[in-house]
Amino acid sequence: MAQPTWSALERAAGSLNIELQKVEVRSSNEFERVFSRIGKGRVDAVVVNQDALFNANVSLIADIAMRKQLPSSGTRDFAEAGGVLGYGFNASTNNRRAAHFVDKILKGAKPADLPVEQPTKFELVINLTTAKALGLTIPQSLLVRADETSVINRRAFMCGLALGTLGAPFADRPSRPYEPIESASYRACLCLFMGGPN
Repeated sequence: MAQPTWSALERAAGSLNIELQKVEVRSSNEFERVFSRIGKGRVDAVVVNQDALFNANVSLIADIAMRKQLPSSGTRDFAEAGGVLGYGFNASTNNRRAAHFVDKILKGAKPADLPVEQPTKFELVINLTTAKALGLTIPQSLLVRADETSVINRRAFMCGLALGTLGAPFADRPSRPYEPIESASYRACLCLFMGGPN
């Protein structure tokens, strides 16, 4: 995870008296061991970094998190796979923009002359079915911020973020002022990150 993102998580967690534990994972073989080590009693939620390793193992991570009854957050894909909450950039929009640049390059534009673009659309998706299965009540203040709420009638693979424990990602959303979310009942939040080379 990029240092600015980790720093933002630390600031948000600190303002809510949440202890973060950073755990680096280098392969999918480590997920079961990491979750077994933490257990429900020591960690109240899991934040999963957006990374190729984690994106490729959504169902595995989700299955383990669900067995441990640990809410965890990820991207929109997590919510669509049965997670409570997904937050991140709109991958479809980003892919379309990438195609736009590929087209320009194929037509002769020099890559160095093209502007660097950051994602401009971020989405908050809440899966109400999974929230209910985990006995979670979604605060109204979070529901009104959601770009999409859905009832997904399939097996819940992954639980979502500790519903406001780390409110920082919502602070920068355009046209929606940041307000603290009523959920400071979580003691600790484990953050899984892709580790560097051995």
